[in-house]
Amino acid sequence: MPDLVDGVIEAWQGRHSELIEYPDQLCQYSEHKDSLEYITFLKILLEDERYVLGDESEIQNLVDGIAELIDLTLYKLTFLK
Repeated sequence: MPDLVDGVIEAWQGRHSELIEYPDQLCQYSEHKDSLEYITFLKILLEDERYVLGDESEIQNLVDGIAELIDLTLYKLTFLK
């Protein structure tokens, strides 16, 4: 996932010709009880905050790729134990 997040940031910065500062990590894994809880947190965070990046389709497509990875991971953690 880090490579996908980097892709979103780099594409946004290229699109807007602006270098932004962002935290290295939004949330430490250790703040959550287990992997399923952490991935669920990431899903909620992505759904709540994706509007911040604007509505350019190429940026939102990259965000969709992250959402897809989260959904696939949730499926695997929930049903393929």
